[in-house]
Amino acid sequence: MKFLFKLNLFIIVILEKFFLYYFAIPNDLLSIKTERSIHLEIAILSARENFKKRNAIRQTWFQNVKFLNQQFQSNQIPIRIDTHFILGSQSCQIHPLNRKTLYECSELIECDSLSNKSWLFELSTLKSQNNYRPFKGFSIKIYRRILIHRIVIRSSLIRILKTVNVQILNALNKKKLFEFEIKQNENLEDQNFHYVNVNISFEVGSILLFMIDHNVPEAIFDSLSTNNECAMEILRSYDNHINDYESEPFNTNQHRFLLNFEWQLDSNIESNNNSYHHLWQQKMNQLNVQLLNEFNTFGDIIFVDLIDVYRNLAQKLLKFFHHLFQFQKSNITHVLKTDDDCYLNVVQIVRLIMENSDSTFTWFGSFRKQWPINYYGKWMENVWTLPWYPSFACGSGYILTNDLIKWLAINHDKLYAYQGEDVSMGIWMTAINPNKIEDNRWICGTEIETNVDLKQALTVPQLDPEMMFQIHQMFLNS
Repeated sequence: MKFLFKLNLFIIVILEKFFLYYFAIPNDLLSIKTERSIHLEIAILSARENFKKRNAIRQTWFQNVKFLNQQFQSNQIPIRIDTHFILGSQSCQIHPLNRKTLYECSELIECDSLSNKSWLFELSTLKSQNNYRPFKGFSIKIYRRILIHRIVIRSSLIRILKTVNVQILNALNKKKLFEFEIKQNENLEDQNFHYVNVNISFEVGSILLFMIDHNVPEAIFDSLSTNNECAMEILRSYDNHINDYESEPFNTNQHRFLLNFEWQLDSNIESNNNSYHHLWQQKMNQLNVQLLNEFNTFGDIIFVDLIDVYRNLAQKLLKFFHHLFQFQKSNITHVLKTDDDCYLNVVQIVRLIMENSDSTFTWFGSFRKQWPINYYGKWMENVWTLPWYPSFACGSGYILTNDLIKWLAINHDKLYAYQGEDVSMGIWMTAINPNKIEDNRWICGTEIETNVDLKQALTVPQLDPEMMFQIHQMFLNS
């Protein structure tokens, strides 16, 4: 492992020599007059295990930064650029197979037995105080492979609703997986419960949508889960429009609606938690050693105190801003946030800052507007209640001026961390409404607008290490 770090360091030294001959700073950039000193901090959010991505950046656009700093110093131009990778100080100690999702460090609860369990769903005939549309269903995520073998309905419910129709759909594509209907009839009059025998299996990671059709317009459906946390989680409830963007969080203060789904774990699934845990601990120990070597070799990593998983990205960003001012780096005039799969055109970025050097209280970026929230997957949002996010700069690259950075640093422990750092920034910024400088050269995704010359782009995102070198060569050739 030490050999690989020394090899990477050797390659970087050779590349620095190469840049002295082949990378020329544009003369017009040196001629731009700026009365104010500029100190740009480039913060690259990176996962702890992304060694290859960090080394690709060190061998590509980091070299541009080093050369620019040399040129600014030799020409007595008051501009300085610092670059750091921002990592969490801790890895998640839970094996991925034992987590609820790959995006958070939350452990699955161990199921105590293979005995039958059930969902209990509730019904209230009281109208919602918030005037929400009546709930018509809910979605759940399956954490372990389960088998549903019986659905139990209290007959009194059928007498109230006359007809009960239940559909189970794939929540992602709305494909119908199962449907049944029960109507009131004389055979139910003397029975307390009605049973529907089924044989349905759901795989790990399935996200299901349960739709309950009824004829009580003021009814509000909700759910009470008992002994199910080890195998599933209820995500959202749905209104009459079956529209993700109009879904509402569950309100747990409803009256019980006795619709039971009896289920059991698939008995063919064996638990290997102990062996998983041991292997994962070994891997995490090796990762810590690698990171220490990388930190000592390159000195371009800042560790912030948190567990490094996707759901903590917003908190990671806030802790980084706090770090800047905690360690007397208040002379920083601008912070550029980017990710470890993005190539930065640092010459054009510096030009943009120099041309707007008098700007204060300013946010530079390519802004997404009325971006709808997601209820599933990596970007699942269960806290923000509006159907779309406030305007936010896409995460491949944006710049904040010093006054915005200070505000974030001062309030780092008061601002709520939503599901992603970029949408969180948009929510935080609505409180102070900064000036926005819109620029579509901050490319947001793999789709590039036809009016953007890639060679003039400020950032190129979603690159693997090989593509990073290809884009770098393109900029050198231009």
